[in-house]
Amino acid sequence: MHVGWVADGSLDQLSGGYLYDRIVVDYLRRNGVEVEIVSLPVGPYGVRLAGNFNSKLDRRLGDAGFDVLVEDELSHPALIGPNRRLARMLPRLRRVGLVHHLRSSEPGHRLTRAVLRRIERAYLASLDAFVFNSRTTRQVVEGLLGAEHPTAPRVVAVPGADRLPAAIDDQAIAARA
Repeated sequence: MHVGWVADGSLDQLSGGYLYDRIVVDYLRRNGVEVEIVSLPVGPYGVRLAGNFNSKLDRRLGDAGFDVLVEDELSHPALIGPNRRLARMLPRLRRVGLVHHLRSSEPGHRLTRAVLRRIERAYLASLDAFVFNSRTTRQVVEGLLGAEHPTAPRVVAVPGADRLPAAIDDQAIAARA
């Protein structure tokens, strides 16, 4: 199996979401799955959103021969158009959204959050299946989608903090504090 893993920037970034992605990618690779990281440029939200009108990403994803695309939801601004076009070009290619958190769930101006909800809903509607990091995230996404995608496969895969090796000891913590 050949999996395309779409994320903003490098998976080496220091955040819980990127750590989660790295752990899953490592697990898949250890179990014989070919995983290719598709690193998207980071930048202002509007610039990434404007990228939907450029078909360069469509060709890159379409020509790679992936069996499935796993897309970190953080990349959603750049993927709405490509996902829709890929659905027409490669109807057998499944697009799976890995959702850690929706930006529209963050505090902010009501109008800004309403615009974000529309954009995120368009992205989520372009997916074939979902992986959520929590039941809460699943409920938020299902609430945003409404009746759309009622039968799309979905799973909650909670991060397991107890599986991570301690990268720092008590003395180092005390020194930093």
